[in-house]
Amino acid sequence: MKKIFDIHATKPERPYNAPTVDISLPAAPYELLDVQERLRAANASEVTVQITYSHTSKYLNLLPIEHGGLYEVNALAEKMSSFEDWQQEAFDGLVKADAFKSDKPVPISRLIDFAYSSECCHVLGGITTHKELGEFLVDNELWGDTEEMPEDILAKLDYTAIGRESRLSQGGVFTDNSYVEQHSELVEAHKTLDYTPKIPDYTMLLKVSASDYDGEMSAPLKLPASSETLNKVLDQIGAGNWQETRFECIDCKAPVLSKLIDNDAGIAEVNQLAETLSQMPQKQLTEYKAILEAVEPSDFDSAVHLIERMDEYLVSLQYETLEDIARDELNFIADPAPVEVIIPHLDLEGYGAALVKGLNAELTDYGMVERQDRQPVQTPEEQPRQGGMEMMW
Repeated sequence: MKKIFDIHATKPERPYNAPTVDISLPAAPYELLDVQERLRAANASEVTVQITYSHTSKYLNLLPIEHGGLYEVNALAEKMSSFEDWQQEAFDGLVKADAFKSDKPVPISRLIDFAYSSECCHVLGGITTHKELGEFLVDNELWGDTEEMPEDILAKLDYTAIGRESRLSQGGVFTDNSYVEQHSELVEAHKTLDYTPKIPDYTMLLKVSASDYDGEMSAPLKLPASSETLNKVLDQIGAGNWQETRFECIDCKAPVLSKLIDNDAGIAEVNQLAETLSQMPQKQLTEYKAILEAVEPSDFDSAVHLIERMDEYLVSLQYETLEDIARDELNFIADPAPVEVIIPHLDLEGYGAALVKGLNAELTDYGMVERQDRQPVQTPEEQPRQGGMEMMW
């Protein structure tokens, strides 16, 4: 699914220096849930999203847009990712026409209505000037009584004036590629869409593909899966075995793993990892995600090996900012009352950074990660033991 927006997500009630999240939409369900977790948001309503860049509509990059909810903006991105070319033109035309009516920021709800209202528009592809519009109207007998008009008279018509008059009377607009004219009321889709976060019925979602003489066949695969399910997917795409397939991860309970999961990792190993993640209690899963962010493993085997080595790390999930770490240390080494007096006069962020550096730790979006042996978190990893992953929760 192509990306439509780059967005900046925040939780307004958080400290000003707390981490924010920048991702592209549309995003998969676990990616959205992960944004909430990284922002320490108890529910989606606490997350505010600003569209920072539109990949498909230049007009949105020229207009002020209201902030919206995470799932609301994702719903808009999902709809726009399925646009055909004429639907994109209709959307751009509606956005451009609306821009002339008000200088206020455009609500996300109105953009959603635009996205679902392409059928409410006439879209004339390739017509981008008044003269071209006038010629189209005359040629298609949509202006005046020109059916029996002699050719020499038609040649003397002011097509530019005809096109301008029609556009102004109908409220149409030119985009870079088309003429767009709204002919009926917008669909109020924003009132009926469900923005409730959905918990997926899988731990990982793969797209499995195989090629034959008739082209490429693909099918989704939810993991963990039984051997029977794995075989059914092979049958569905016409593959004799997994060596004849390729797969990519579309969504994962630990989203950072998605880019590490491909054919270099065998399907049995990927399925085993999915089984392990599915059995992890939420706190352990968050700790694992924190370790993954801190260590930044470069391949699938290294990421899996980290599960076996989690007891080598100390993860402090309570820390959101460097100031949190500094305050905690000050309260530990001194009486709380005097500390509160001197705190306004201290560089807490600088002190917190020094503490993190001294511990060879990393402050991630999920909390602070340090090694039990006080070695740097990104110390070169040991090679995974033969035989694959053994730990299960």
